[in-house]
Amino acid sequence: MDLSINPSYTTQLEGIRQFLGGTKFRRKPLRNSLDLVDAINKGITKESFYIFQKKIDIPLYKICQLLPVDPRTLQRYQVKQRLSPNLSSLIVELVELFYQGEEIFGNLEQFKSWLATPNMTLGGKKPFTLLNHSQGIELVSDAIGKIAHGLVA
Repeated sequence: MDLSINPSYTTQLEGIRQFLGGTKFRRKPLRNSLDLVDAINKGITKESFYIFQKKIDIPLYKICQLLPVDPRTLQRYQVKQRLSPNLSSLIVELVELFYQGEEIFGNLEQFKSWLATPNMTLGGKKPFTLLNHSQGIELVSDAIGKIAHGLVA
């Protein structure tokens, strides 16, 4: 496995870190994929998840529809309490997708508008409805990649 530093991937890792609260998520920068895996295995904090949720400006109940957690359960967590690795992994996948969307669409509002619009590449489904599991996130990410390369998506 090549863990050499790729400048664009380093930028992406820093973007992910910032979406989750920067130093509130992790004091040191994410240098490579292993750092991100370590952070997921530790579990992201409720605070980092809430920072992400506020940044993307999607109501808590709506983002929790994508996650295997009830909003009331999440609200019972302490601010610094860590979420499970499985939940953290799905949240980080969403963070990566929203980072990618912001980069390609220029801002989160345009990306969120695209997520809410039926898409023929995705079988006429609204991309947001596919974000409740890894395979759906990957399909949406692939569609965004097509847009980035000038293909219709």
